[in-house]
Amino acid sequence: MKILPEVFGSYQIKGNDIQVVEVKLQRGEEVIAEAGNLFYMDSNIRMEAKVDGEGVLGVIGNILKRKIVGESAFFTRFTGNGVVAFSSERMGKIVPILLEGGSIYAQRDAFLCGVGDISIDIALQKRLSSGFFGGEGFILEKVSGKGLVFINATGYLEIKELQGETILVETAKAVAWSEGIDYDIEIIRDIKTAIFGDEGLFLTKLSGSGTVILQSVDFETFKRKIIGERTNN
Repeated sequence: MKILPEVFGSYQIKGNDIQVVEVKLQRGEEVIAEAGNLFYMDSNIRMEAKVDGEGVLGVIGNILKRKIVGESAFFTRFTGNGVVAFSSERMGKIVPILLEGGSIYAQRDAFLCGVGDISIDIALQKRLSSGFFGGEGFILEKVSGKGLVFINATGYLEIKELQGETILVETAKAVAWSEGIDYDIEIIRDIKTAIFGDEGLFLTKLSGSGTVILQSVDFETFKRKIIGERTNN
């Protein structure tokens, strides 16, 4: 997992607070994206629905798994020779990542699009505590393969390189991390701080060696606050 600059090779990321990524495809290349992320594309770009999985049973299993966790059953596949662009629904940054055969784990809905031999799967948390108290439930997205991956982050972006270290982060503000990072939830031991400090009872614990991408705003909480303000007005 390697973080790349905003303009590099066949892509460029545009915008400041709400960004888009524009990708120039050559013949034989493809982009896969979550349904609904398309911004614009050249007229000679083709798009079609795609489901990951090997064989009929594998495809059906992936459709059911994504439906159960509330995700769209299909990705959209774009091929051709030309430009295709994708927009983020978040106020924040798009993070370009180079995958060279490994995997990254990301919050649900953090994946925007990917170029190359990329596969996306649903990964369940290893620990019950992570699932019950991690803000995003049991669900993580596991993105694997070789190619470029673009991840959504909300608010200010912080990238940390851990070398056998441990950091504690407010729940749901860890947006993505590499394979060498272990994820768990730790309870706040000081009851007074937990009750009166407005930080909740739990923090996300990230430990090991690898890259961690943090966001300053929890996207789901941000959405709920916006909806609440509109309702109150």
